[in-house]
Amino acid sequence: MKNKMIYLLALINTACSPIQEGTVEGISSNISHMKTFKLEKGTMAYEDSFTKENSIKSPVILCIPGMGDTRGQFRLLAPKLKAHGFRVIVVDPRGQGDSDANFDQYSASAVGDDIIKLINHLNIDIFLIGNSSGGASAAWVASKIPQKVKGVVFLNAFLRDHPLSLFNQLMLTVALRDPWGPSAWVDYYKDLFIQHHPEDQAQYLQALKRSLNKEGHISALREMAFASKANIEAQLTKIKAPILAIGGSKDPDFKDPEGELNWILSVIPGEKAMIQGAGHYPHLEHPDQVAALIKSFVGKH
Repeated sequence: MKNKMIYLLALINTACSPIQEGTVEGISSNISHMKTFKLEKGTMAYEDSFTKENSIKSPVILCIPGMGDTRGQFRLLAPKLKAHGFRVIVVDPRGQGDSDANFDQYSASAVGDDIIKLINHLNIDIFLIGNSSGGASAAWVASKIPQKVKGVVFLNAFLRDHPLSLFNQLMLTVALRDPWGPSAWVDYYKDLFIQHHPEDQAQYLQALKRSLNKEGHISALREMAFASKANIEAQLTKIKAPILAIGGSKDPDFKDPEGELNWILSVIPGEKAMIQGAGHYPHLEHPDQVAALIKSFVGKH
């Protein structure tokens, strides 16, 4: 987060939608129908492009969105990866999208533990893609089950803590409160795109807001925003899989986007690619370019 918390606070008077129940219309990665996986205290929603044709030989790519988002974040990238011949799985982390928000904690490692259970249930080896805090969850998975992770793609990933000032902490706490929290988050989210907004951006933002208005979801987002990633950083040296760190050169969530990628590669040897002019979601601003990078990366490994 940056000093935009003042801006978020100014959006408190935005009209808010009522709490939604059940599945959220408009949330999809566009690769299959939604499935659910039962966890101890709730269910996790996901989509899987599995078919008999790609069940055995196709590399499997599992995508994890960042906090406050849904599996629909990969609605442009996932179909392109599927078209390249990959089996693609996209999840809604706990407390997001169509997943439940009945859990005790919402840290990146807790999300990662859910992913590990899903991977073991499906009995697959995978390549991971994680955006933002989803990158931290991907790192956790790769460090805990290295025998099943063939490679990791970090998309503007937060793999360590970036402390907020006391003032910004206060602004964030107030901004992510019911009933105005979903509206404030969606308005902040829009500013994370720099060059291009997807053609369906308006429709997706409406669906995203509806998902955040589900019971417990804005509280889950607030907990995620303040959850430390110190335990993630401590695990990074245990990652043995090849990595590709992709970043938008104009990502407003980092003071120095390329510097953050360089730091990641100083801890975990790998490759990097900067998407010039892109913000926090290069895979939504330049999906063809990012898909080509991922195809090449998976092909190498």
